[in-house]
Amino acid sequence: MPLNRQEPGFRRLFTMSHHRNVPTVLTASLDNGAKLGNRIAEQCRTAGGGRTPNFVSVDFHRLSDGSGHTPASIVAELDKGP
Repeated sequence: MPLNRQEPGFRRLFTMSHHRNVPTVLTASLDNGAKLGNRIAEQCRTAGGGRTPNFVSVDFHRLSDGSGHTPASIVAELDKGP
């Protein structure tokens, strides 16, 4: 079934897992920020036919890359919609 299939009154589940093979604090602090936002915008939305993930899963959700973006702030922005 295509990811961009639309049905009235129903929002399909679309998850994004943003994990490394071996989770470490160092790699999570590199990944959980601007890099995560870019991957959602450039890879997930493209693969999903313009859809944004409903759920985003990351390692060490409280860590960030120092860009001012955390996984929580990125998800909050996604929740606001376009």
